[in-house]
Amino acid sequence: MKGIFITIVSTVLLLSASISMATERHAIVIGNSDYKIAPLKNPRNDALDMAEELSNLGYKIHRGKALLDLNLGEFENEMYEFALSLPKNAVAVVYYAGHGIATNADNYLIPRDANLLYEEQLKTRAVSLRDTVALLNERNRDGLNVFFLDACRDSPLESRYGRSMNRGLSRIGDLAKGSFIGYAADKGQIAIDGQGRNGVYTGELLRSLRNEPSMPIQLLHNRVAQRVYEKTSGTSNPQLPVSEQKFIGEYCVGNCDNEILGQKLALGSDPKPLPHQPSSDSALSTESQATEKKFTRKHAYIAVGAALLLGALAAGSSGGSDGGESGSSTTFTLNIPQLP
Repeated sequence: MKGIFITIVSTVLLLSASISMATERHAIVIGNSDYKIAPLKNPRNDALDMAEELSNLGYKIHRGKALLDLNLGEFENEMYEFALSLPKNAVAVVYYAGHGIATNADNYLIPRDANLLYEEQLKTRAVSLRDTVALLNERNRDGLNVFFLDACRDSPLESRYGRSMNRGLSRIGDLAKGSFIGYAADKGQIAIDGQGRNGVYTGELLRSLRNEPSMPIQLLHNRVAQRVYEKTSGTSNPQLPVSEQKFIGEYCVGNCDNEILGQKLALGSDPKPLPHQPSSDSALSTESQATEKKFTRKHAYIAVGAALLLGALAAGSSGGSDGGESGSSTTFTLNIPQLP
């Protein structure tokens, strides 16, 4: 009986710790438009709109605003400071709109002041995506790091490298655990800057975040990809967004029905899809922080109630004995698989 009680108490403590630890959501949003060579129209708008939408969904925006037209030093410093500011087990979103270039070894995000004549200069004059993913993984090892890259814009910048230069961005592969990367276009394609306020990819991504924030990110990004492809398939530049990931469970950019998703426990929990109801009411997203607090209290009460019930069942299974022998013993364990 004593062993059962200890196990129950341990289980409750683990549940309470997981439930009470509200996942902190942070984001850095960067848009580069004002290039010396091949300026772009929409990345500035894309970043401004994305920062507003993520803020509405409860994310703490780095510097409190979108970061626009960063040079190399500013780009690197902001990424380091964002990574260093992350609390333990955070959800970190990195959004970037602007020029991007792929080589056979890496993808590079291009700062506003880049003066590039040769491919070899990318290592010292642009921001390595592989290094950025590694930085976030190092500083947020037990959290989730999400990247949205609208960075395959066509430009004369690429023509300076000759025919050997890859078009668009490539999936980096060998992804760090706890990572998701959404690309605006597949390898060899370009992302269209768009005729309206936003690029085609970012426009559809914003649409999903406003209307379907509770959808798991894999499904959400697939729907974005479908709509982008439908819009561009009849043009000279068909565009199919792709993604890569390495995490277990579900994560929603907005709030899932079960808010525990996105916490460390969820990253190693049962990967079966949970029911969800996508909401088109964007006003709900602005109350995400209040919802998290309500969720925490509610489920803490449930955990305590469950513990009392388990205690009663355990007492019943002992036959009401006063420490004498019982016919059988029951143990309760909490199984939390680890990330691969």
